[in-house]
Amino acid sequence: MKGLLYKDLLLICKQHLYILLISFLFVGAGAVGKGNAGLSIYGIYFISTVVLNLHSLEENYHWRTFVDSLPVSREDYVNEKYVLSIILMGVAMALFLLLSAVFGTFSSSWGILFLMVMVYLISVSLILSTEMIFGIQGRSYLRIVLIMAVVLLGVGALNYSGLVLEQIARIRILPAVLLCAGVGLFILSNRITVAIIKKREW
Repeated sequence: MKGLLYKDLLLICKQHLYILLISFLFVGAGAVGKGNAGLSIYGIYFISTVVLNLHSLEENYHWRTFVDSLPVSREDYVNEKYVLSIILMGVAMALFLLLSAVFGTFSSSWGILFLMVMVYLISVSLILSTEMIFGIQGRSYLRIVLIMAVVLLGVGALNYSGLVLEQIARIRILPAVLLCAGVGLFILSNRITVAIIKKREW
């Protein structure tokens, strides 16, 4: 799996670095001031598209057929994409917390951080599993519905970020609930995707 991860990181540097840098710019802008929460959510939402673009490239060039000839299991292939998405999220979160500390907004940034993590985990869980199972050429109604649901999630998070942040500040247990829900969905998505990919012909 380390080789697959190294390959994807090289592809990001060569083809998707500008998308990643712009996304990190939005994430950082949201850390500067409390009123810029929408910018961070916008940025973290588009970081998830980097992993999806990598998968699209692999499908277009029939990479998955080549993977079967390597000493790499299909489970490793799926898990690597999920691990990569966590690495990208970790870098974004570290940048957000660092800039929050520098600009003195650290104490008020935790609500935004939890909201960003929730949006990211749900987006990756739904779209990545859908793309890997059905492919970019798939015409399944479920695929269409899930992608629309993620888009609506992003729009809702942007439009109602202030209200959600107020609830997070008022209900102390809410961040933990949101985080557990996001992590649970992420793990469930990974296990379902691995189970289906193992049995499916490429």
